[in-house]
Amino acid sequence: MKVRLLHTLPAARRTSSEVYASELTAALQRSAPPDLQLAHYYPRDLARASAPQQLARLAGYVDHYATYPWRAAAAPADVHHIVEHGYAHAALRLHAQRTVVTFHDAMLMKLAARELPVDLLPRLSIFANRSNLAGMRRAARIIAVSESSRQDLLRFTDIDPARVAVIHEGVSAGFRPCPQEARPVPGAPIRVLHVGHCAFYKNIDTVIRVVAALSRRLEHPVELVKVGGTFSPAQRELIARLQLGDRVRELGVVAAPDLPRVYRSADLLLMPSLHEGFGFPVLEAMACGTPVVASNAGSLPEVVGEAGLMADPLDIEGLVEASVRVLTDDHLREDLRRRGIERAARFTWERTAAATLDVYRSVHEEAA
Repeated sequence: MKVRLLHTLPAARRTSSEVYASELTAALQRSAPPDLQLAHYYPRDLARASAPQQLARLAGYVDHYATYPWRAAAAPADVHHIVEHGYAHAALRLHAQRTVVTFHDAMLMKLAARELPVDLLPRLSIFANRSNLAGMRRAARIIAVSESSRQDLLRFTDIDPARVAVIHEGVSAGFRPCPQEARPVPGAPIRVLHVGHCAFYKNIDTVIRVVAALSRRLEHPVELVKVGGTFSPAQRELIARLQLGDRVRELGVVAAPDLPRVYRSADLLLMPSLHEGFGFPVLEAMACGTPVVASNAGSLPEVVGEAGLMADPLDIEGLVEASVRVLTDDHLREDLRRRGIERAARFTWERTAAATLDVYRSVHEEAA
């Protein structure tokens, strides 16, 4: 059985989707099923690479919606696995009965339905997403990375529920506690960590406001450690207005081998997202023994369970109170640390790979 994984365009920077693809591949290779042959389609940014800067975005749409599906269909396979639903339009050119799509989140559908608090809609992306929905309707199977994402997909489309399976993602083996590492010295700033980009649904304004409130409430200095995307001009203005300029450490993109150490050095992961299809950072933090305060939106309750504290993403005071409890109650903090490690251990890439392989086999047998 030859399975071909179709990856995302480099310029799209779909980091989570590519982590999913690489970890799934590695886990499948570790299990080494004798009948499985893995192949990959790694697309290139053809139009964008040659376009003037002012036309780069338009060229990106050409790469995504015109060039990608044409080139993706060039090689045969027993099963085609589109690892990111934003490329599901490629299924329109592939053998439908041999195609699997992984669905990560319903962000564009929720935006189109005005279910998220944002004023400016990405209308072109919402319009283009219709072709992805058409591709998913044709695919033999859809893998949803959470039950929350599955329910969103079924709510917004007429796709047969029997064709949509929930297969949770995993946490990489490098994310684990390391008691040998030195903890912060007494009197060091309390470190509140956020990992991810700064798009609207990450709710960065709330992260900043919570840290500012913690700085006023707690006896020790508090700093925000930011990993991932850079702040927008409006977010920087808010940081300045709340006088947090010297209490924010921007680490930028941290290499995967170094990221566990960043989690372990934090006192708290704060993730008040407006929506998440899965939520790698909360799982990675829990695996490292770092307490989590997260929003109760999207898939986050499904991933965190009883191993973290949660609040409405728009309830700043609720998030502040939860953070204060974690940072001041030693017993609670140790309990959450233990619960987090235990819960994260349930999310393994080996389980993801085994369940995904079952989907491949079903699709292959039905298409034979």
